[in-house]
Amino acid sequence: MQRTSNDTMNSARLRATLRTWLDNAGKRPVWLAQEAGLNPSILSRFLNHKTQLDQVSALKLYKVLKQRMTVTEQQDYLEAAGLLDLIHDLVEPPPVDVLPPRQLGGPHDPLLTGMAYLNAANQAIQRQSVKDATPLLSAAEKAFGPTSTNAAYAACRIGINLSILGDVDGAVNELTRAGTTYADIMDISTRVYYYTARGYVEFDRANPDTAYRWCRQAIETAQRAGIPELAEDSATYMALIPIEIARSAPDTRGLGAQLAEADRWIDVLLERYAITDAQTGHYHFFRSQLRQAQGRREDAHSERRIVHHYSAGSSDTGRHHYDIDEAELALLDTGGTATARRLAIASIEGWMATNYSGGIARATRVLATAALQDGDDVHALELALAAACINPFGTLQDRVKLDMVLRAAREDVRRELLAKDYARLIGDLRAKAETQQGAFGPLSAVVPSRNTDLDAVFGRATR
Repeated sequence: MQRTSNDTMNSARLRATLRTWLDNAGKRPVWLAQEAGLNPSILSRFLNHKTQLDQVSALKLYKVLKQRMTVTEQQDYLEAAGLLDLIHDLVEPPPVDVLPPRQLGGPHDPLLTGMAYLNAANQAIQRQSVKDATPLLSAAEKAFGPTSTNAAYAACRIGINLSILGDVDGAVNELTRAGTTYADIMDISTRVYYYTARGYVEFDRANPDTAYRWCRQAIETAQRAGIPELAEDSATYMALIPIEIARSAPDTRGLGAQLAEADRWIDVLLERYAITDAQTGHYHFFRSQLRQAQGRREDAHSERRIVHHYSAGSSDTGRHHYDIDEAELALLDTGGTATARRLAIASIEGWMATNYSGGIARATRVLATAALQDGDDVHALELALAAACINPFGTLQDRVKLDMVLRAAREDVRRELLAKDYARLIGDLRAKAETQQGAFGPLSAVVPSRNTDLDAVFGRATR
């Protein structure tokens, strides 16, 4: 049976959303109605609790509202207006390689079809299935069409997904395409998201200075538009980048100003963006990393206690990040390798389910460090090479730490074995990598093929 607007619309929530938008934009209801092509009395009567708002009117309003909304806010509005239900009633997303005819106002309206795909992609990501979300985002981009800012947003999301899956070169190419194709089409919200996405991928490519410039551009763009809340993700990286640099440096002396800036950005995140417990916990997690980088270990532990208090609302992926940080702290303690190993193994299992190559490699590197500390040099070498195969790229911190453990394991094993025996061992480990055996088993969860990277990775074992 076809749902009616009264079945699906949350009028109180929709009124609150509209009033908040009008207040933030400094606009009057009559202006919004005229921009949307509505009789002003329709919106006025709805805001004054005299009538309901039909979904066609809600959709017309959305086309104006979305220009000053984050994508999350867009989704919230569509849900409050009952339009997500309408999308499901009208549009069952067809196979991603067979798009229906573009029929304005009909069951295959570009906006409805694109939103259907976008909603399906969001659901896939909520299930921790980034791999499944990527073709849905591609279909959304095609459905929205080449003149839609939503198409640009979908393309940016594809770039981020590719980076999460470990294809950083593909991510750069995708974002470059998005920036070229939609340069004159992006609205403010999408442009800020595009700059942030560029920063995110450069962070993943171990280019913190370039990431900083992109994120700064996102923040300045949002501030000039009078909508600083659009740049939350970039604000996050403004805090993370100095921490990343400090945790990669052999000596943090001389980094005091950068770390103080990270502290200030964490204050901004907590004051402006910490709405949910999960967000609060996440920002205190950043501060615990900052305190560790500053050598303030007791303060870092205090921040960790706050993280644990709020982490019940975190996703599994978020908790794995916390666990790996906990594992690295355990490695600093005498006898901490058992704890580190337990946390790393659990994180590998969790991240394999989501195809997150960066996390899998990070946890595998923790296992390699634990093996090295326990004196199991051959196994440490295998694990370090596995980490390098799983994610040959990695953030700056990942690269520095992996290089340290790989070099130490390589030199220890070389001292223990004759040259011919070492060469045989490396050949055996190469065979394991090619067949995804032993420590190389998690390669089965990595979406991009790593076969072309094996020569470079195993070359590091023979230097």
